[in-house]
Amino acid sequence: MLMGIKLKYAAAVLAAAVSCSSAAAECDLAAISESTAAEVFRACRAGAEAEAEAGDTASELNLAYIYAIGKKYQDAAKWFRRAADHGSADAEYLLGTLYLEGKGVTKSLSGAAGWFRKAAEQGHAGAEFSLGTLYASGLGVGKSPAEAVRWYRKAAEQGSSEAENNLGQAYCEGNGVPQNFSECAKLLRKSAEQGNDAAMFNLAIMYENGRGVPQNYREAVKWHRMAADHGNMLAEFNLANLYANGRGVPVNFYEAKRLYERAAEKGYAPAYFNLGLMHQYGRPGVQASIPEAVKCYRRAADLGYPQAMVNLGSMYENGQGVTRN
Repeated sequence: MLMGIKLKYAAAVLAAAVSCSSAAAECDLAAISESTAAEVFRACRAGAEAEAEAGDTASELNLAYIYAIGKKYQDAAKWFRRAADHGSADAEYLLGTLYLEGKGVTKSLSGAAGWFRKAAEQGHAGAEFSLGTLYASGLGVGKSPAEAVRWYRKAAEQGSSEAENNLGQAYCEGNGVPQNFSECAKLLRKSAEQGNDAAMFNLAIMYENGRGVPQNYREAVKWHRMAADHGNMLAEFNLANLYANGRGVPVNFYEAKRLYERAAEKGYAPAYFNLGLMHQYGRPGVQASIPEAVKCYRRAADLGYPQAMVNLGSMYENGQGVTRN
């Protein structure tokens, strides 16, 4: 039986960085580390097929993983369904994901919800969380904040950081549960401490606003920085604002500009707008540049940011950095 093949390890498998073995056929990826990804895929598939065909549930699941790794989603769906029919919660969850994304099967939100429910009823945390998100958005099921909270709570009790974050937000918004900022902050902290960057950002906002926790800009900076280090665009933008306004850190326009640029590179219009302001008027450590201001305002305007359209229009009206028009 193949061991250790998981979808999340796809890159490692294709790079021949892990090994697997089968009672029916040996599949030592370390021994074929110079083979192409296609050869690795074929070698692992061959080792799993005989046992899967014989009805071994774990082998059916592993064969489905291998097909998914090779992006052969129709075959992956076939074997996930086989394993799901034999009661595998992992297979039910992953089959639901295929239906959600329309990979290897006709996209069906209700179909995804059905498979997520089967896995969730077996206590699969990922399925509990996914089913919660469907109830929160009303996709494939009737929209129900209370049901979303119920499934988020089940997943959170199993340590799902995503569920802790979403459940925390539900408490912040009073959506499906009575509003409770203290409970919100508690759940966000649990999620953030597991490395969830969305929770880090949300907890930082709590500290900025003094909701559920005492207002503390230094703590806000700490959590925004951690989220920004994970590439969180909103955290990069908010941390830039804190540097620009000297909240929780000394004023540092150069650092603010660097962080705005990081957020802007991800397509965040407010970051382009703030860069436009810095270039238009100059700041300590940031030299004024009208052409750069025009460029930033235009990028923000192209992304639909109204104030950037106003500022860009004013520059055209006054012939500032552009031909008067």
